[in-house]
This record gives sequence, structure tokens and C-alpha cells, in this order.
Amino acid sequence: MEDKNNKNKQPMKVGSIIQFIKELRKTPRGRSALFFGFYIIFFALVFLVFRSSGTSAPYNNDKTESFNFKFAGIVARNYQFDYTYQINDNTILFEGETNRNKELFTRTTDVITNYYRYNDRYFQLIGNEQVEVVNLFYYNEFLNIDLLKQMLNEATFISKTEYAEGFTKYNYQITTTTLVKIIDGNMIDIDDPVNTIEIVVNKNNEVTEIIYDISSYTLFKDNIMKTLINLKYSRFGEIEEINIDSE
Repeated sequence: MEDKNNKNKQPMKVGSIIQFIKELRKTPRGRSALFFGFYIIFFALVFLVFRSSGTSAPYNNDKTESFNFKFAGIVARNYQFDYTYQINDNTILFEGETNRNKELFTRTTDVITNYYRYNDRYFQLIGNEQVEVVNLFYYNEFLNIDLLKQMLNEATFISKTEYAEGFTKYNYQITTTTLVKIIDGNMIDIDDPVNTIEIVVNKNNEVTEIIYDISSYTLFKDNIMKTLINLKYSRFGEIEEINIDSE
């Protein structure tokens, strides 16, 4: 009697399941049950696949790779720089050198003008004269490394490309909603195209280039259709003292 009960408790074998399905197919109600049952199983599998493969990796996420970029060379503020801004149809190029709180650089549009910076003050060099001017860098907040780190922490990682020359490029996307929250401290909710951030590192994982396409952000902020910012850094720690008369 006990053996018979144990046999009844055994799970259904594959053959029994197939026979059960055949019996269901003999009646209209059974065929309907099979039809809806297969659809439920199918959509459940699709949901599980998308849930497991569709998660994007934010900055410094160990589940993909540890993107611990080295910003030390930039933060130390001793480097040569080349900044290119493309704002709508205008291209503006800044080239210069930075040594801590001092900076010498040129600004090139249709003409070339010379400037220097001392702390937060900017001066244009006109002959022997030094004329104080406003901060010349467009969307200056995107030069701030601390803000960039916040952006990367909230951005969506898209791809990583390694090049034969020894450098690696990481591509991210970030919404204007997120940028407004980080930069301006405001909460908005708009359906907008994403902005992109590309980080280029050398073989030592030092950041040497930062590329922004913030066209969506500047369209929302200032009605500017196209804004590309390319920030290149080199010669870390090699810039000698810059002698500037700040008075």
C-alpha cells in the first residue's frame, strides 16, 4: 500500500505530459487552453531575457568593468590643453597651458586673440595692455571634473573601444533631465534626445580627452541646436611656472 502511494507521488514523466497535451488537443476548450498557455510561457521567457541582458552599466560598475579613470593629471592643473567648441555653425578653438592657478592661452575664431588667467580673473592681452574680461569658456561647468564624475555615475554606459595606438574610448549617454538635475539642481521631466559623453584614456588609464555632445541640453537651456565640446589634455606635470602680472 505504501509503495503504491509513493508511485502516485512521483512527478509526471515526459511521456505522460505529451499524452496529456494530446488529450487537450482533442477538444476546442483544450486547444484554447494550450494556445494561451504557450503564449504566457513565450512572453515570460522574453521578459526574462530582456531583464537579464538589457541592464546598462554605470560608471565604476564592477558587473561589467571597473572604469576607474585617472583624473589626477587634470585635477593637478598642470597640463597643455586644446579645447574645441562647435556651437551651431561656429567653431572656437582654445589652446594654452595651465599651471595651477595661472593660464596662458589663445582663442581662435576668425581672428586669434591672446589671454591669460589668474585665479578666477581673465585678461586679454592687447599690445602692452591687459584688459580684464569675463570667463571666456562656454558652458564652463563641463570643465569641472567633479561634475563630470557625477554625470558618469548617472549616465548609461554604451560601449568601449580599444585602439591599436594604445588608447581606449568609453561612450556614455545621459539625458537632459539628468544634466539639469546635476548642474542646475532642478527637477524636470521631458522626453528629449540623449546627450553623449566620450572618455578617452591612455595605456595608463589616464584621461586625455573628454568629448561632449550636449546639443539636447543646450537646446533646452538656450535654444542652441548644436553644441559639441572636445577637451584634450597633454604634457601632464611638464608646464613650468607661468609668470603673470595680475594687477
